[in-house]
Amino acid sequence: MGNDRVVLVANEGEVVGYVVLLVPAALEDPVDLLRIAVAPAERRTGIGRQLMSAALQRCTGRTILLEVAESNESAKALYRGFGFTEISRRRGYYAGGEDAVIMRWQEDHD
Repeated sequence: MGNDRVVLVANEGEVVGYVVLLVPAALEDPVDLLRIAVAPAERRTGIGRQLMSAALQRCTGRTILLEVAESNESAKALYRGFGFTEISRRRGYYAGGEDAVIMRWQEDHD
């Protein structure tokens, strides 16, 4: 089987946010969180947290990987708040030479 792309959308009369996951069929393969976005007027309203919660619920028992620009402090804070940790960097990955921070989430199995 191939990968499933899962898109979760926050909609309050119009699309105000979304998250895109690439979910491999093999359970041992990590899920890639490809994109999470919230409309500028809706930021800091909790929509990003709701979307992230829904994504994590969708990926119970899986490892999730993502990358984020080193300068994107608000996104990194959101991810850390959900238990993501930095595992690597891609030096000079983005235009202008900015690093990409690779982060991982693994469900606590305790």
